[in-house]
Amino acid sequence: MLPRRDDRRPAKNSRLRTWRQLWLALLPALPFLSVTAFFQLNRTSLPVALRSVFAVFTLTQLLAALCSPTPPLSVLLAAVRCVFVAGLLCAGSRMRFKDLSFLGFGLALVYATAFLDALLAQRGDSLLTLRLSHPYYTSTALGIAGSFGVVIAAASHTSRVAWRLPLGVAGLAVILLSGSRSALLAALVGLLLVAGLRWGARVLAVGLPVAVGVVCVPLLLHTGTFVDRFGSLDNSNRDVVWQNTLSVIEAHPWGGVGPYQLGAALSTGGHSCELWTSLRDRGIACPEVVSQLDGAWLIAHNLLLHALAESGVIGTTGYVLLVTLSVLLVLRTGSGLLVGLTATVLLFNLVDNTLAVPSLFFAEVFWLGVGMAARVLLDSQEPSGAVPASWAWGLPAGALVLTLVFLFPLWSPQRASTTPPPRLESLVVDREDRRAFVRLDGVSGSYRFVVRSCAPTCRTLFLRPITLVAGAPWQEWIDLDSTATAPLLFELYPGTSPPWALQPLARRRVEGVTP
Repeated sequence: MLPRRDDRRPAKNSRLRTWRQLWLALLPALPFLSVTAFFQLNRTSLPVALRSVFAVFTLTQLLAALCSPTPPLSVLLAAVRCVFVAGLLCAGSRMRFKDLSFLGFGLALVYATAFLDALLAQRGDSLLTLRLSHPYYTSTALGIAGSFGVVIAAASHTSRVAWRLPLGVAGLAVILLSGSRSALLAALVGLLLVAGLRWGARVLAVGLPVAVGVVCVPLLLHTGTFVDRFGSLDNSNRDVVWQNTLSVIEAHPWGGVGPYQLGAALSTGGHSCELWTSLRDRGIACPEVVSQLDGAWLIAHNLLLHALAESGVIGTTGYVLLVTLSVLLVLRTGSGLLVGLTATVLLFNLVDNTLAVPSLFFAEVFWLGVGMAARVLLDSQEPSGAVPASWAWGLPAGALVLTLVFLFPLWSPQRASTTPPPRLESLVVDREDRRAFVRLDGVSGSYRFVVRSCAPTCRTLFLRPITLVAGAPWQEWIDLDSTATAPLLFELYPGTSPPWALQPLARRRVEGVTP
């Protein structure tokens, strides 16, 4: 383990350091501040190993963009994204590990805003039944912010307990009230890593059973409040999103559809691009470029599935190498704060995409942390920041492990059931009126009925939870929007499904919807 020279190096310019700490403190509350990373580029502040892998990453992103359906736009967006990540790496190389503690001030503002929003909306009595919200953070994003606060409170060496304790308690409260299961898991993993790095491996032997117990508490308190979500393994319709994403990957395997252009495949039926309602009423439509980027922030809810859909096998190869090297660099520092936050961000990407830039601040913290870790390597006794020889096999081995872990939806087995699935007794597609009549009957239970349009990639037109009662068929006319194209897939999923169960219970394919 390398000595933490980063923390001992005297400041060359205390004023700049103060501004960077203020920038970090405001970043969670004012995410747009991350654009200043474009002005931080400096190739000499990164070690050779990271510069080399980043060059491979950039090259693969640009090559993938050239293979996408819209090469000019994709190349431009890929170049902007690469420059942005490079700026964050360079900005991080000018910071110290303990500077990450200043994120706590911005997090406190985010927490306060969320609680204030709940009170102003007169939902104070329903905090235990409705998920916590925020003006521009989703409930899941609030959960991620809560896990950041918990890890910072546990790992920060510089802040006083009088500040860290309220931050940690508030962060835990936000996690629970947001109902984010992945945030609770990420916070526990981050805490275990912090404890293990600070007090040794024996803490893991004790901490792991304790962590399991903490996770099980909500299951025992199943009382109809927000903890209901913590007692469920439901994937929240991610299986349908993953099916659509896989269709994009199959249609564009090498270069993907281009950066920030996956939204068209992931948008639901009836969605159309519009700038503002007043302009729409005047008949002013979206420009072509804006239409292509409509839904740019819709994500595939999985790090590598999203990368494969956007940049294909070519771009994902360089991306996986860069992320793997980043993790190795962070682990080499031995900093509990940095390792804990990095693990927290990375874990979310199993069922989310918190490394997409720009973000609320999650991806920015990851790449800033990698820049900090890279500077430690540059300041070490290694010549020119060279990595150990063992990394020659460690990097590809780590990349393989990361790929296998994050592509877990692809290993989904066929659903095993001891009872026959509900029967699709009637399916009539009215091609003139663009409607479909569906009639289902079978075993009583909760299900989800999904209609997807696939030409050539799939997107969801209709998704509705339904309850079947044996002997009382469910039937309905479903409107197909004007953009629906053949073929159509009519699918039935269980009402709730764990993340590792991807396949539908039943599927019917219909060719042709136009008269």
